[in-house]
Amino acid sequence: MTEGPRTLDQALGRVIARRRSEGPWSQKEMADLLGTSRARLANFEQGRQPIPQTFLWECAALFSCQPSDFMIEAEELLRAQGIVPTASSVNPTVRNIGRSLGF
Repeated sequence: MTEGPRTLDQALGRVIARRRSEGPWSQKEMADLLGTSRARLANFEQGRQPIPQTFLWECAALFSCQPSDFMIEAEELLRAQGIVPTASSVNPTVRNIGRSLGF
């Protein structure tokens, strides 16, 4: 059994991979449509690289959805495992500002 995603990047990658596999494209075909390499797409799908917002927008256009749809699905995957989604690397200064504001 495949271990579930542990980070937001892994969950986003899992969502993109699922949507791709349910559609008509191989990794290579989808990468070509998005103007990237198959290896880069594979790294995103495996959660090995953070997914840039621009890439989410491009995927959303390809799948005829909103970028937020990926975030919602990723959050559901993480919450199903009892994980509260957080950024994998938040700048400590930003984190301290957020805490001082009560976030």
